[in-house]
Amino acid sequence: MTEYPYINTTGKLREFISKISSMGVPDTVTVKWLPTVGFGSTNHRRILKVLRFIGFLEGNMPTARWQSFRDSTKAQSIMAEAIREGYSELYHTYPDAHLRSDGDLKNFFKGHMPGGDQVIGNTVATFRSLCSFANFDAHAVLETDSVTGSKDGDHAASPSVKANVQNLPLVPLHIHLDIHISSDSTSMQIDQVFESMARHLYGREVLAGEADYIAREVDE
Repeated sequence: MTEYPYINTTGKLREFISKISSMGVPDTVTVKWLPTVGFGSTNHRRILKVLRFIGFLEGNMPTARWQSFRDSTKAQSIMAEAIREGYSELYHTYPDAHLRSDGDLKNFFKGHMPGGDQVIGNTVATFRSLCSFANFDAHAVLETDSVTGSKDGDHAASPSVKANVQNLPLVPLHIHLDIHISSDSTSMQIDQVFESMARHLYGREVLAGEADYIAREVDE
């Protein structure tokens, strides 16, 4: 059975997580270290369990996820990834768990961990506090980019998509042009019209005798 973390003082949990980006990365994170950054209450020690649960700590050592979270441009998607990983059973039951009601979350945790109403309530509040730092839409985009191989928001088509496009049958394309020439136009003006068409349609100057052919082609 998964041991879901909870803390009685979720405000302090949010305060600690907010500080990660402005603090240096410590060598170790222990109950003795917490008071040095303003978290000296025994209640604050549960912060360490929460951080281990979401992969910010391995034992007492900050992980690469802790380091990545310090980058404000990635922090919200990193937290969303951490939550989905830590609460994988919850997200297996509710893929939109972060949008679910407290009632749904309480029922889930009651069936997956021991504890009375206060413990269950604190577990939900802890989950909500973590979610306040996450952007699950950004995480979805990040996952899509990792599958397609696109970077920095460049949503290029994947090789399989490109292959499918290349294998599509060619479809004939017919373009019809209507040309209206004034009845009082001179033959030189008419020739200039067809010379211009040759340059734009064929990429070259019209040759002698081709003007009539082009005219018939357009009429058809």
